[in-house]
Amino acid sequence: MEIPKLKLFWEYPEYWAEKNPELPLIRFGKKKVITTKELNETTDRLAEAFLYIGLNKGNTIITILPTIPEYIFTFIAASKIGAITIPLDVNYKRADLLHLIPLSMPKIIISINRVEKNRIADMLKELSPQFGDTQYVIVGRSEFGTPFKNLITKEYNLSEKLKSVKEAQNEADNILIIWTGGTTGAPKAVLLSHKNVVTMAQLEYQLIKDTLMIYNVEKRIKFLVNLPVSHVGGTQELLATSLIGCCEMFVQAQWSPFESLSAMKENDIHWIGGVPTMFKIYLSLPNLDTYEPKKHLKFVVVAGEKVSLALLEDIQKNICENIVVGYGATEAGAGVAFTEPGEDLKKLAEGYVGKPLPDLEVIIIDKKGNRLSAGEVGEVLTWTCYK
Repeated sequence: MEIPKLKLFWEYPEYWAEKNPELPLIRFGKKKVITTKELNETTDRLAEAFLYIGLNKGNTIITILPTIPEYIFTFIAASKIGAITIPLDVNYKRADLLHLIPLSMPKIIISINRVEKNRIADMLKELSPQFGDTQYVIVGRSEFGTPFKNLITKEYNLSEKLKSVKEAQNEADNILIIWTGGTTGAPKAVLLSHKNVVTMAQLEYQLIKDTLMIYNVEKRIKFLVNLPVSHVGGTQELLATSLIGCCEMFVQAQWSPFESLSAMKENDIHWIGGVPTMFKIYLSLPNLDTYEPKKHLKFVVVAGEKVSLALLEDIQKNICENIVVGYGATEAGAGVAFTEPGEDLKKLAEGYVGKPLPDLEVIIIDKKGNRLSAGEVGEVLTWTCYK
């Protein structure tokens, strides 16, 4: 599927809704199917709700949600009014929230009631006096906050105001903050704009499309969307790339090796990605062969950390013959460089991460900002000249 070169993130859901309104876009659970039209209408209504309760361009909105449709609605709707979404990990405890919420300065917090034993809504209620006049919206049953479903069912009659707010945006406006620890362990807030999100999604969609075409897969691409949205891999590389490419998304609240492999087999999904630990878990399953990964998968992407030769060989033998290794960073917007299928595994195990995506410039500099030659050690700088 050819994708248009639009500048604002929310323009893509609107474009696909107009182009093919009944096309299934999001599949969640066994029965929930959301079409392009339904997604656009729901996010318009939610954007109006945000305007009604006082969220404006440049304001921040925290989400504490797993990978569920409500997060997708929130991210798109917030971008429609130029607000900045800040997804936090659903496993954060009291100390994490006390540290990151004041630094994020949210006007609204949208949270799930609880995840397993982590009672998030109860923690927010207890801590709320310390967060000023922040408003709270809860997904699931809770006596605290406003039910999320109320926001998307009420009529606000603010379509003209929403239209005006949309028209006031440009590609340099920021729409996402990812708190990332990277290799230092100390959380850093990475600010990403419409241009950051859209450009990287366009580039990664094209990479996946071109790689699948090597194996004669030319139909609409299917995405397994199940990484935490609090990480750039979940929100940017899976979710945003899927939305911009109008891919068929199989959304799972959290990653599970069994559910991932089942979805791959049942829906004939041709590629999956993950960090090395995820592939180690796949390989540890005694019934891995019953999912027939080698029959369905055309290639897999391994990224996030250096991968050993032994693991690469096990993946090639038991999961998929064709392996792509990726390198990226939250600060870069997500992916930066990828290898090609068929590269020598020993080379990959030594740390080779391929070539930069098209139109990405990558250089190495020293502490004074001087450009270094190949083979020298320094700081990586990357930027895009994609238009």
